[in-house]
Amino acid sequence: EALQPWAPKRPAYLQDTRSAVPDCSCGTSMGLGGNTRWMEGHLWEGHKRYLHRSPQNGVVERRLSGVGQHPYHAHNYPYQLVRTPSGSDDYFKEGDWHDTYLNVEDPQAMVRFRTVDVAGPQVVHCHILGHSDKGMIAVEMVNGTGPNACGCDLLDMAERQPTLPSGLASAPEPLALTMGLFVLMLAVVVVSGGRAIRSWRADVAECYASLPEGPSGVARPDVQRAEA
Repeated sequence: EALQPWAPKRPAYLQDTRSAVPDCSCGTSMGLGGNTRWMEGHLWEGHKRYLHRSPQNGVVERRLSGVGQHPYHAHNYPYQLVRTPSGSDDYFKEGDWHDTYLNVEDPQAMVRFRTVDVAGPQVVHCHILGHSDKGMIAVEMVNGTGPNACGCDLLDMAERQPTLPSGLASAPEPLALTMGLFVLMLAVVVVSGGRAIRSWRADVAECYASLPEGPSGVARPDVQRAEA
């Protein structure tokens, strides 16, 4: 008996994006422009240096290039192929969902995803971890709504730090807070120790200064017993 057509009920982050109008569209190149470890012309610049910015609860488009040699991997949101790639590999089809994409027969791809359920920093990188370790990794920011929440190539602009989601902007860095407390405690120990040493030295000097002078020319009792 032939299998009957079946359509699963998909969660919000897997709703079809192909007919949607993107709320934000940016290009991300992999290993192009003069350095085989660049992502959109940059190596890793830090966890608060954002490559792109996208609105929350929107449809986001990425125009990928260089994915014939570098697998593009995105955290947080799976993405959908908007069109079937060129080449003879029929594994990749329009409408497929991925979180890592490499196609040696077509170095370009257009993908879309829905920024639902979570917001904040999103890590994207080459999934060859040796390449990531050499700087082929970046952070994007998902936050806000409307056209102003879309920004591309922020590392090439003066605006490098979009506003963090509520609750994250004022949160102190745990490592910085720990180091600050450690330095403060170390300073207290050094100051207290210095005062204690100075006080001990003063007490010892006072005790020795108060000892009476012994008679001159008198042998010690233990010496007399030895001579006897």
